[in-house]
Formats: sequence, C-alpha cells, structure tokens
Amino acid sequence: MLITTMLSDGSLVPFGASVFDSKGNNVGTVGQMGQIYALVENERDQLSVTWGQDGAQQCNVSYLMPPQPKGKRMQGKTAT
Repeated sequence: MLITTMLSDGSLVPFGASVFDSKGNNVGTVGQMGQIYALVENERDQLSVTWGQDGAQQCNVSYLMPPQPKGKRMQGKTAT
C-alpha cells in the first residue's frame, strides 16, 4: 500500500521512518515526500509511524481500503 502523508504542522514525515501495524509488526517505511510504503494484511487498521523516541517523533495513520471484487487486484487505497 502507498499512502501520502503530512504532519499537522504541514511538514513531511521523515524519510526512513518505521511503520508498524496495530499488532506491532514492522510493515514498511516512509519514502520520499512523506510516502508510506507498507505491506498490510487488514482492510482497515491504524499504522504507527516512528522516527525517534520522543512522542513528538511519532504519529498514527488510519486507513480503510475500498472493497474489491474477488479475483481483481487492488486499484486504489483510501487513508483517513
């Protein structure tokens, strides 16, 4: 999954930040321009993104993937 993110102050999530699912599994990383690249199992979940130990160096991203017909590949994703 690819999610483009931005922090509430308008800055980008730092390149190389780690991405974890709600079970604490490392599922991806942040690439250029704040884009989260994640391999997820659930249609809906909350991801935790961390780039340091301080609470100000973490954020959460909730996502919900649209339903897809059986046998079709995922075409689009929606982040909330």
